[in-house]
Amino acid sequence: MSDYIELTIRLFDEQQQEHAQVRKAITVEALIQEILREFSELNRETAETYALYREGDPHPIPRDRKIQSLDLQPHDVLVFGWLKFTGRQPLQEPQAILRNDKNRAQLFPLQWQPALIGRPDSGALHNELLAVNVETLAGGMHVSRRHAQIIQENGHYYLESLAATNPTYINETQVLLTEKRPLRMGDKIRLGRSNLVFTFITQDTSPETGDSPPKKSRRKE
Repeated sequence: MSDYIELTIRLFDEQQQEHAQVRKAITVEALIQEILREFSELNRETAETYALYREGDPHPIPRDRKIQSLDLQPHDVLVFGWLKFTGRQPLQEPQAILRNDKNRAQLFPLQWQPALIGRPDSGALHNELLAVNVETLAGGMHVSRRHAQIIQENGHYYLESLAATNPTYINETQVLLTEKRPLRMGDKIRLGRSNLVFTFITQDTSPETGDSPPKKSRRKE
């Protein structure tokens, strides 16, 4: 009996699939490390932010499981991607909002993470995480259901692009599927071909102008 198994692996949500001969005795953690070594554009220093999934299953495969224990069938596909949250997670300070640049009075508070940007679908978890629902906005139907998401780490916000064929841009620079791009006050987020643009604003920023509010001077006694 061979010590290897042929696996079909898809990177992120791209359509292209890779076929690889993998040792049955290695763990999921070791396979993640091998994938990171194979693709130099991925950041090996943040291996803990990646995960392996069975196609169609939102729950990551435990990293300590051995490949031979997964009982994989020939038609099974493994998906390598960002470690996903399985429910809403609280945000730390500072809080943030997205402002629709076509209607500056329309604000989308980010009250949890991951804060999904897109449109509703039939999945309960998807709709629970949907923080910026663009379906009713002009051009919103050109946005993918899982278009992008905003997460927070150590008080800093990041944007991840989730749609392989419908890009997301920050200040007109495309965010690749393999990236986790930092967000700063005043950044402009454009969603694919929709021409929908949002301004990222933190709690310390004025929603009306996108600028930091003036500090009050302290009156001397």
